Amino acid sequence: MSFGYIPDYKGKSLLKEIYLRIFGYPYPPRRNEASIIFKFLNPKKNEKILDIGCGDGVWYNELRKRSFNVTGIDISEHDLDILNRRAKEMNLESDVLKADAQKMPFKNESFDKAYSICTFEHIRDDEKVFKEAYRVLKPNGNLIISIPLDTIPFFTRIILKLPKSIKRLFFNEMIIKAKNKEEYLNNFNNRYSHYRNYTLKDIKEKLKNTNFNIEKISHNCRFFGNFIWSLYHTLKIFERNKSPDTNYKFKSEILYAIVAPFFYLLFLVDRLFIWKKGSIIILKLRK
Repeated sequence: MSFGYIPDYKGKSLLKEIYLRIFGYPYPPRRNEASIIFKFLNPKKNEKILDIGCGDGVWYNELRKRSFNVTGIDISEHDLDILNRRAKEMNLESDVLKADAQKMPFKNESFDKAYSICTFEHIRDDEKVFKEAYRVLKPNGNLIISIPLDTIPFFTRIILKLPKSIKRLFFNEMIIKAKNKEEYLNNFNNRYSHYRNYTLKDIKEKLKNTNFNIEKISHNCRFFGNFIWSLYHTLKIFERNKSPDTNYKFKSEILYAIVAPFFYLLFLVDRLFIWKKGSIIILKLRK
C-alpha cells in the first residue's frame, strides 16, 4: 500500500480506492511532515512507540502496517472510531485508548520513543504534555514533534494586501476578514482549534522545565511548500470542511486529486535545497 493510504472508499468507490492505493494520502503538507517525522523517529521492531494525539489514525496505521509496536492516545472518541474502522479495513490490530495527553495512563518509562504530529497547539496546557511525555519515556528515549510557528507564508502575506474586492472573488473567509498577519493567524487558529503558535524561543523555554534536549531540527512548508500551503489555506477552490461521515468534504475533490501528486513533488524539491526556514518546525528531542 502507498504512504498514508486510507481505506475510506474500499468497496464504495473503485476509482477513489485505486487512486489512494497508488498515490496515498492526498494532502502533501501533512504527508511531507509525517515523512520527516518518521525519518527522525527511526522506529525499530523491538521498540515500544507512543503516538500522542493519534487522531483518525492515518499515521498510526502507517506504522502498524509496517509491523511496529505503536500505542495511540487521543481525546476524541469520534476520531478513534475512525482509526479502528480503518485498521479493521486494512486487517491491522490497533492498540489505542481515549486519554488526555496532559495525564497519560501509563507507568513511568513505558516507551522507547514517542511522536506527535501537530497536536501540541491543540492542547491547552502543552507543558503538561511535555512533562508527561518525559515521564513515560525510557532514559535516552526520543520525542519527535511538529508544531506550527508564529508566522505565515510570504505568499499569504502578499494575498492579505490585495484589495477586498479581489479577495472576495478568489479567497476564503479567513483571508477576507483579515487586515494583517495577526488577524489572519487569529482567524486560522479559531477555525482549526489552535490555542497558540510557537517561536523556537517559546519552545526552548518550555523544554527547560522538562529537561528534554533538542537533538535535531527540521522544517516543513519551506519555499515551494509555503506556496502550496498558501494555496490550500487561502483559495476558495481548495476549501475543505470536516464531517462525521467522510472525515473531510472538499469543495473540489477532483482538483485535490489532480494536484496532490505534483504538489508533493515540490515538497520533495524543497528538501534538496539549503532553505531551512518553514512555517512548521519539527523537533527531535531526547530525554
